[in-house]
Amino acid sequence: MAFLSANSWICERALREADGVVSAIRIVDVFMTSVRPEVPVEQQVVPMTLLAVIRLSPDDDGNHTVETVLVRPDGERATQQIFAGPVSIGRFPELSRTIWAMVHMGVVPRQFGTHRVVVRFDNEEVTTSEFTLLEAPLDQQTANVLVMQP
Repeated sequence: MAFLSANSWICERALREADGVVSAIRIVDVFMTSVRPEVPVEQQVVPMTLLAVIRLSPDDDGNHTVETVLVRPDGERATQQIFAGPVSIGRFPELSRTIWAMVHMGVVPRQFGTHRVVVRFDNEEVTTSEFTLLEAPLDQQTANVLVMQP
């Protein structure tokens, strides 16, 4: 078993087609958003998707874990496990094994600035993506905060 590589991207959304092909839609590094003062900030989220691809050697059939760690500008960290278990054999067993992780995230906009999303494979950091939340005026059309109902 051998780890080969890992990559990750922040995008608006990712799709897995019926034939298994994955598409990243609108790769983004800056999200303009407004916080609505009449709604508690913890009920507001900026929607985005993390797409991570981890490649392992063709003979890898071990159990693995994949986690994401959101690191806010002030260093606050939030960890989420997104995969735990064996890597399945794909249609082409002689090729590298691949873990495709699509994480639909709703980031609460309580801090503006550059955030990092760290991907950990078997407790080791293997790739990082960054995005920046910038505050937009409430009347600006690019604001994209969703309000979660309690």
